[in-house]
Amino acid sequence: MAVEDPETQIWRKPIIPPDSLTQIWARLPIKSLYKFRSVCKLWNSLISSDPLLSDLRHRFSHSLAPLPHLRPPNLLLFLRHLTDEPVKVPDRPVQMSTRPMEELFRFERDPITRSIRNGFTPYVDFSLSFLPSKGPLVCFAANQYFYLCNPSTQEFLRLSPGQNGNSVTSNGAFGFLVDENRYVLVGLKGEKCEFFEFGPGLAGSGSWRVIKQKCPVEVSRFGLMVNREFYWTVADGPGFAVCLDVKEEEFRVIPPPEGNENEVILYDMLYLVEFKGCLCAVDNFSRPSRMEIWVLNRIEDEFSWNRKFNIFISGMARDIVYPFCDYEGENGGEMVLCNETRNRLYCYNLKNRSIKQVYRPKNRTNDRLAVYTPGLFPLSIAG
Repeated sequence: MAVEDPETQIWRKPIIPPDSLTQIWARLPIKSLYKFRSVCKLWNSLISSDPLLSDLRHRFSHSLAPLPHLRPPNLLLFLRHLTDEPVKVPDRPVQMSTRPMEELFRFERDPITRSIRNGFTPYVDFSLSFLPSKGPLVCFAANQYFYLCNPSTQEFLRLSPGQNGNSVTSNGAFGFLVDENRYVLVGLKGEKCEFFEFGPGLAGSGSWRVIKQKCPVEVSRFGLMVNREFYWTVADGPGFAVCLDVKEEEFRVIPPPEGNENEVILYDMLYLVEFKGCLCAVDNFSRPSRMEIWVLNRIEDEFSWNRKFNIFISGMARDIVYPFCDYEGENGGEMVLCNETRNRLYCYNLKNRSIKQVYRPKNRTNDRLAVYTPGLFPLSIAG
């Protein structure tokens, strides 16, 4: 192990060569590996950079069932707001815990929560809401701040506010650029839009920047990223949705889906989600007991919608549900659905069109759910 002399700042020669260290670390659990970053500066540097990060990404990508567009998320993050506790700062505790996605599909009798593990409790300024996320990190919006979390390493970070101020009302969006191994967080309030971009270890020292182009419409809800572009539904203005190209930093307005003759579509009730690498518009209200899913197609700068799925949801206990993620189980391709509050999960089999509940909170707890893929993506570099 390398040892740093605090008086002379001279490094002694490592007993184990760096190449051998990275080969050993690549076989260890992510949580244990993250703790080793604080041993010394050399270890911190090796763990936070290639070739170790590339080896870990390769390991995870080959340990999960492949999909045509991206590997499926295989872990669930549970968020539970705890009762207020007397603390020195006016923050509120939330409990984070994880569970393998596969466990939800192994039990046929009772979908009540079972083995939830690796819990940790950060403190936040108010109740958290999940932003649509992908990859090893999860993003939350609270009353005043955005928060980032790596559930694998239990690292939690509060970001400095941008010029758009309040995070809950800024219509944030969070996206992972896989090929560049970096994240982009967007704060959009009115016509003003700002970016917070960071790579491994750089979130703690990052800053917001305002982009030049203004958003042409008023948007609603949080946005989501699909294929390097962010999408929001339009609250006020022309079109149904608006698209923001991350590279060009330009907005484009997208027309609504077109139904059949005399068909009524409640466009203001449609909900945007990602499914199998495509942007989808979900309609739960135009037809009783039926969910219709439209998929966005794009040829150059022309957008069009195709009706892809019709799912009968009459027996779902009055839950309004949306696609949450896809899952390649023993029965083939399955669509995991969540309800509006993200505390119940259902599984829809794409082949036989059957639906079953796979998760519900125990004792009416206020759990909220997100999906992520395990990975070593440090939020800040340990000093």
